[in-house]
Amino acid sequence: MNKKKICLVTNWYPTADNPFQGLFFREQAIALAEHFDFVVLHYKYLWSWNKEIANLHLDKKEYNITEYTAIICGSSFNKRFHKFKASKFGYEEALFNIVCEQLADEHIDLFYSICCQNDGVEVAKYANHFNKPYVVSEHGPFPWVGTLIKDETRKAIENADLFLAISNDKVRQILMQNVKIPPIWYVGNLVDDSKFTYRPSHNNVKTFITVGANVFYKNYNMLIETFNMLTKKTNVPFKLIVLGYQANKGYSQDSEVLEDELHNSAFADRIEMIPNVSHDMMPEIYARADAFVMTSIQEGQPVSAIEAGCCGLPIFSTRCGGVEDYVDDTIGRIVGLRDSDLLASYLKQYLEGYITFDSGMVRKKIVSKFGKKQFINNIVAAFESIM
Repeated sequence: MNKKKICLVTNWYPTADNPFQGLFFREQAIALAEHFDFVVLHYKYLWSWNKEIANLHLDKKEYNITEYTAIICGSSFNKRFHKFKASKFGYEEALFNIVCEQLADEHIDLFYSICCQNDGVEVAKYANHFNKPYVVSEHGPFPWVGTLIKDETRKAIENADLFLAISNDKVRQILMQNVKIPPIWYVGNLVDDSKFTYRPSHNNVKTFITVGANVFYKNYNMLIETFNMLTKKTNVPFKLIVLGYQANKGYSQDSEVLEDELHNSAFADRIEMIPNVSHDMMPEIYARADAFVMTSIQEGQPVSAIEAGCCGLPIFSTRCGGVEDYVDDTIGRIVGLRDSDLLASYLKQYLEGYITFDSGMVRKKIVSKFGKKQFINNIVAAFESIM
């Protein structure tokens, strides 16, 4: 029997120029290879004085994933434009239909938006054209900072057949915009527990690790403030690995400023800075650490925390979203969004041995909720429930 085919409509996906962008979506698709084939559809809307394009361009095929770019470019000088009496909307719909004729050869069974406020409208449009079900999810802050939810986006979410929730906090954000979410299916995020494994630390000095692009809501300011406080609260030595602050091109910014701030901190001699690294190397770096620290203002369901926990690292985090779904006192500690003092106190207690964690138990709880087998079973059941 042929596998079902899922069309993921998104521009948030790894590219040659930016291999870290949306990387975990690609890994999720590969993990589901036994059950589904995927078509990743990027899209571009353009306008030209002299050139009309309605084309589905094949970018590449690898694993169980076929990538296309759908380019729709209208022209005021084209005969088709004047046929619609200068109605740009009708003209663009005609070009869209031409692209859909090309996409029809893929025989899509379900359309999927991983970021409904970016791509929900497009997913609904394709699904309606082919009379297929569609599901939406959201991984970004909802709404994006400084924006309002458009009516067409609201309708696309509300008319979806299913909403895949990565965290309860993300559901709350959407409901707070008075969006009537369709049936909710909690899926979280994937961690490949065959790659991210627990290896006992042999560090002479306890080592913390933090992972994140240098954007304001990762809140590196609080990280620096916390560890400055920690140096005053305890005489126990420690190290800190700062990883990935340059990883996402166009997303991470002002990395030189962050480096200067870290170099001027009270713990400058205890820091190892790693601007970026391939995802395949991440398990090796987690294995060099003893605990994970995250000071974000906002997260969806942070993959780095799940990966660290899968490697047996306790998680010390702000109440930023997602972590509240699984971090309890057996896995780590959660503090308020700006409570540097309490976070530093928890790290002090950990350094001095007043609080301890069973790394095997940390890993077991993460795997039971987000491990590869659990994630695959969950996604397969979600998709098959509406196909």
